[in-house]
Amino acid sequence: MINRLIRLLLVAGILALVACGDNTLAALTETHSDQANSTEDAAATKSSSKAKDTPEVRNMLAAFAKQAHRIEFNGCEMLYNGKPFELGMTIKELVDIFGPYDLFNRGFYVWKAAGIVFVVESNDENVNHITNYIYVYFNAFGNDYRNDKKLKHMLYRKKDYLLWEGVPIDKNMKVKDFFAYSKFDIDSFSVSDSAYELTYHCDTLRRSKVYRIRTEGNWIYKGTGHLQLKSHVNPDNESYIELMFVDFVGN
Repeated sequence: MINRLIRLLLVAGILALVACGDNTLAALTETHSDQANSTEDAAATKSSSKAKDTPEVRNMLAAFAKQAHRIEFNGCEMLYNGKPFELGMTIKELVDIFGPYDLFNRGFYVWKAAGIVFVVESNDENVNHITNYIYVYFNAFGNDYRNDKKLKHMLYRKKDYLLWEGVPIDKNMKVKDFFAYSKFDIDSFSVSDSAYELTYHCDTLRRSKVYRIRTEGNWIYKGTGHLQLKSHVNPDNESYIELMFVDFVGN
């Protein structure tokens, strides 16, 4: 009788160990799966970036990661410190994301520290107004505007980096540097005398969004005087990026 009881206890113990092993294996498998998914997500994010992997770009991205105010423009997606925001939001909704704005000037709402300006189509201050445009000033404009109250919102320039599809941009960046540090194809842009434009078709918004970087020196010309004509887009543009401007097609 005692021997039978001992045998039963031994069998129960073995079964318990097997069950424990199965649970441990399942937990390890789940953990490994989560880690794999996380790695895949990170790899997908990295692969979707337009930034080239160079020492200069890595240093800029490291500086961006340490910023208190991190703005990312990813075509149809916009992020501030990881929180999504969008054109068409009200000023009140943006305050919930960015905090209180610092200045209102004739339809322009300025967040100084973040270095971003949202614009509504009204000169009246009202947090329920819907935003139509975004400006980020880097080098625009000269000191001639300092005494013009109508344009004082232009004086609050971004002091650090923003990311455009993973490519860092700041006030020290020239157009040729932007293309050197990125995988953007200059032929993908519409180029005017004062801006490079790129359009994104956003299914979730059911609208198209246009990003513009304003600068000078975009074209090489041939001829002189009245006979001067555009020859081709300047592949080695030494001009600094003045501002970034975002709006919806048809605004």
